[in-house]
Amino acid sequence: MIQIVQTEKHATVKLNIPAGILHAVGLRQTELHQEVLERPALSFYADRTLSFGQAARLAGLDYWAFSDLLARKKTLYHYDVEDLENDLENAKELGLL
Repeated sequence: MIQIVQTEKHATVKLNIPAGILHAVGLRQTELHQEVLERPALSFYADRTLSFGQAARLAGLDYWAFSDLLARKKTLYHYDVEDLENDLENAKELGLL
């Protein structure tokens, strides 16, 4: 029950959900809209399919809001050696180190 229309710049996903399922989920339409954006973003971030920034964009959130979402959903923040090296290089360029 999913229809995907893809263009050069984005994809539109149409999801048909039976009314009984919507009632069982217990979310208002606006809440469901955000859940539909956040859940795949969290999942793709957790399994490292998407970067932090990509997942935040998919969820429709800025950096801080996505960081807050990770904390609320108890999803680990990925930070590896490459991230540390990039942060150190940026700090040096800014004269902070």
